[in-house]
Amino acid sequence: MSVRTYDLSSRALWALYTFIAPPVMLTIGALWIYAWLHGPRPPDAPGAWFPALWIGGLAWGWQRVLKIPYRIAVRDERTIEFVAVLGRTSMAPEEISSIRLKPFQSGILHLRYARGKLLLMNQFSDFHQFLSELRRCNPGVELVGC
Repeated sequence: MSVRTYDLSSRALWALYTFIAPPVMLTIGALWIYAWLHGPRPPDAPGAWFPALWIGGLAWGWQRVLKIPYRIAVRDERTIEFVAVLGRTSMAPEEISSIRLKPFQSGILHLRYARGKLLLMNQFSDFHQFLSELRRCNPGVELVGC
């Protein structure tokens, strides 16, 4: 059984988005709530809803980032596995309907497949080779901006 892997070329950027930025933003939200609860508040200060909304948005964004794959593994041209911190997603090449670069989301690709969607960073080593192999196995796949 042959396995071909494609890894992110910029692990530092991925680590920044995944493990550094969210805790920093969480700390800012926690300090904000602490200051709101224990410090003097100017009359025009936003209520507790704003830091709660901040932390809720952060939790939503962080779970999305933790699902972005850092590795693609192709097993015998029959199974493609996308490996992320929060799990693995496996599919046959025929299940992929499109990979598109969305406007205003520089460097992020949207992969649509039979059971859902995945976000991919557009920074995998030899990604063009992966796309060529995918096109060979699934000629009907739509590739836009890749």
